Amino acid sequence: MHLTRELGEQIAAHLTPGPWANVQDENHRGDYEHGKRLALRYAGDDTSLHGAQITGVIPYRAPHLGLSIEWTCHMWGPDNEGFLVERLPYAVRAAWPGSSINISTTKTPERIGRELSKRLLSYYLPAYREGRAELQRERDAHAADGALAIELSTMAGTKVLHLHTHMHNHTATMPWRVNAGPLGMARLTCQGGKVRAEAFTMTPDQARQLVRLVSTWKGSSPLNRGAVRL
Repeated sequence: MHLTRELGEQIAAHLTPGPWANVQDENHRGDYEHGKRLALRYAGDDTSLHGAQITGVIPYRAPHLGLSIEWTCHMWGPDNEGFLVERLPYAVRAAWPGSSINISTTKTPERIGRELSKRLLSYYLPAYREGRAELQRERDAHAADGALAIELSTMAGTKVLHLHTHMHNHTATMPWRVNAGPLGMARLTCQGGKVRAEAFTMTPDQARQLVRLVSTWKGSSPLNRGAVRL
């Protein structure tokens, strides 16, 4: 059996909720050309499902048998933004039986589409939607932390220090750091709507009060010169 574009379009027509489109991943061009792979992507108006995709592959372990198609879920958001399964709450992960199923190649495209909808999409799409929602919440919180860090650094007349470039696809979970004034001990970390200074945490209003106090400090310190490196 070959997984042709025509077969993909026939299966996509029976996926619910829809519509779905037959697409091709350029990283696997050879598999598509030889009829070993299909990729179906959600093409509807529900923006929370944009990027949802399932892939059908004739397993390499026994391609000559042609007994089944292995269907797997794509767990990255649009433009490969964040690995969504890492952000799913435990209850969502526990209710989801898996990201892969096998369906016999002898079944009709209509039957395959119905089975995919019932056995895979009914679990995958809610999980995908929740993963994207959690990723957006992380980004919103991270942006708010960044705005607070910029506000505090402006008050202190210093700059924002952060470490966002060392963890691929995890930028939204990284903290912002501020050198709050001439004292090295006043370095602040903004994360999760909280501000931490050394061994204690504070609210944003408390952090503003601290920065006002430290920025007017007249004492001397060997750390008074320049920003403190992390």
